[in-house]
Formats: sequence, C-alpha cells, structure tokens
Amino acid sequence: MSPALVANTTVYYLFPAVCFSVAAIRWAHYRRAADKTTPPEFRAMLFYMTSLGLAVAVMAPPSRGLIDTIYPNISQLLGNVLVLVAGLSVTAVVAFSQMDLASAWRLILRRGALLAAAAAGMAGCFTVTRISEAVFLVPHLHPSVITYYALYSVGFGWAIIGLTALLSRQLRLEPEPWRRVSLHLHRTVCVIVLIYLAGRLWSVGAHAVGLLPEWGTAHKDSLELVISTILPLCALILGALGWLSRFWAPQFVEFIGRKRTEYRHRYLYRRLEPLWELIAQGDLRDLYFAARHHPSVSPTTRLCGRIIEICDVELRASRHVTDADKDVAVAVEIAAGRGYLGVSALSDAFVLAKGVSIEQQQLREEEEEEEEEEEEEDLPEADAIPAIDIEVQVQRLLRVHRALQASPEFQRMLASPLSGARVNLTGNQKTM
Repeated sequence: MSPALVANTTVYYLFPAVCFSVAAIRWAHYRRAADKTTPPEFRAMLFYMTSLGLAVAVMAPPSRGLIDTIYPNISQLLGNVLVLVAGLSVTAVVAFSQMDLASAWRLILRRGALLAAAAAGMAGCFTVTRISEAVFLVPHLHPSVITYYALYSVGFGWAIIGLTALLSRQLRLEPEPWRRVSLHLHRTVCVIVLIYLAGRLWSVGAHAVGLLPEWGTAHKDSLELVISTILPLCALILGALGWLSRFWAPQFVEFIGRKRTEYRHRYLYRRLEPLWELIAQGDLRDLYFAARHHPSVSPTTRLCGRIIEICDVELRASRHVTDADKDVAVAVEIAAGRGYLGVSALSDAFVLAKGVSIEQQQLREEEEEEEEEEEEEDLPEADAIPAIDIEVQVQRLLRVHRALQASPEFQRMLASPLSGARVNLTGNQKTM
C-alpha cells in the first residue's frame, strides 16, 4: 500500500471521528448548562459537524464499497451533497451569531437555493455518467464528469467565499482575543478549502485535455497527494484548533490560572505562619481590649489588632486556601484555649457562616425540586465577604507583623501579668 493511500485512508477515518466527537462534546457541554432554549447557531453547529462527518464517512473506502452495492458510485454523489449541506450549515452558524434572526434566515435561504440548484445539476450529470474516484484514472473524462465537478466546485466555492466574508466582518467586530484567534483559523480553513477546490477542478480539467502526466508517475502521485490528502488534513487540523480556541481554550487557560492562583495563595498563607504563631502564643485579648486594661497602648497597636481581625477572616474565606491550611491556625488556637481571641472568634464565625451556607444550599435544592419548571433564581451567599486581592491582604498582615515586632507597647503588654504567656517576638519562643 502506497504512503499516499495510507495517508488518504487515515484522513477518511480521522475526519468523521473528530467531527462527531466535537458535536457530542458540545452537546453535552450545552446540556450541562441547563438552558431552557436552544440557540439557532448551536443547532446549526451540530448540523454542520454531523453533515461534514457523514460526508467524509460516506466517501471513505470501506463504506464506499458497501454503499455502491445499492447503486453504482452513489456514495460520491451523497458525499458531495453532504459537503454542500455542511457548507450551508457553517454559514448558518456565523450568520445566526452576527445577524438578527430574519436577516440570517434570508441569507441562508438565498445560499441554500443556489446550493440546491448545484446539487440538482450534479444529480443530473450523475445520471448520465457513473462518477467515482476511478474516473480520475481515465485519460479522457466524459464532459458530464467535468460539468459535475465544475458545479460542485463553483457552488461550494461560492458558499466558502461568502463564509469568508462573514468571518472577516465578524473579525472586525469581535473584541474577545480567543474568539479572534478562532476566526483567523476558520478563515484560514476557508482559504485552504478554496485552494483544494481550485486544485481539484484544475486536476480534472487538465487531465481531460491531456496536460497532466499519466497516473502512476511521480509528478501525478505527488499532485494527487497534495490535493486529496495534505490540503484536507491541514483544513481538519486548523478547523479543530479553531473550535478548540473558541470554546475550550479560555476554559483551559482559566483552569491553569486558577491553579497558579491557588498555589500562590497557599504560599502566601504559609508566609504568615510566624504571625499565626505569635497570635497563638500570646493572650491577645488584651490587644482587643487594650482600651480597658492598658489605656497607654498606642492607637497603632490597636489598629494592628483590628487589621488582623479583618484580614484573617478574609484570608480564611479565600477559596484558594485549602481547609487543611485554614484549620492549622484554628486548631492551635483552640488547643491553647484562647476563648477570647478575636482571631478564633472570627474563625468560628466563618465556620458558622459556612454551615449556614450549607443549610441554605440544601434549602435551595429543595426549592428547586419543588419549582422545577420555574426559572432559577440565584440566592445571596450567606458569608457575604467581598472579593479581595489576597496578595494585598497578605502584605498588610506582614506589615502588621513587623509593626507588632517593633512595638514596645505590645511587647510590654504581652509580658504583663494580665497576659497568659511571654513571647519572644524575634524567635517566636514561648516561655511560661
């Protein structure tokens, strides 16, 4: 088996698999979105993937031999008509996404009428002459064969040219970077398809008048490899990349960014361990009740305590810090019996808010079951902690730690009889 035939057969098997897989994945992704209405561009996209996959599957060598037993060479006509349907469907995808419904339908009907006329002419030529791949081996093609491929190339090429114009118009209006990449790739696919159609039409016409060498020579084999295998394979790869960049690349990049943020937040949280140890070692209720017990404590020290109180609950509420990391400081504080610690109290408040959130989630699920046919209404979260820049908060806490280490009032307060421990602020050592 020649390398050209192996590559050609690989494309015949790979193309339908990719088309059907993309259609199935997009359908599953859409169904998970639980939208009540199906947008027309989504249906057109599924129809495009299905018709394109069926077109290549029908013209694949194994299925071609099976289908041709029904009527000689009928697989070629079915495959080419399905390709025309796929061209109309992908035009509908773009038209529905950038036009109003009425204008899009008018455009689709106009182009559908032209493609239907081309398909009818192809069917008429097919009834005159049997058409198959083997016809390209014949030195002198029948005129109806040339007319058949001329109608097919002109009709499909006209649809692709119109699609390229629509993509160019949408490219000028699209602000989303990933969608712009997708549009560029799809427009490149259109150019490759036009080159393929021109090459196929030229190959048929030039072979008919004897401009091409006989089949079996190196030049003819190389030309057929480029036209029938390399160009469709390039279109397949770029088209798949176009769909990936439009639908899944943003999600993939978002996933990577979320993982990087999670790693960064865990690292920043671990940098605050000296501050958590300082909080756990000292009885910091005097810090929060400094005005009562130590009126001489500076406002800066009291402000540091307030910052700790605010930042700690925000850090513990971060979705990027694992529960295990959050529980470390809480466990140390609880084991030390710091009942009056502001940080512990806030941690307990966060745990309580989290529990209330779980209860509200259960109530929400029950309401959704009762009102299954009604529209969903998002309930507010129980722990309404505003969105924060956690890196800024960590820097605030680190500045608080340095300020506490440099605060004589705070050191005297921790060393006073009212405090439950004596803390070495530089080494974080506790002596009873």
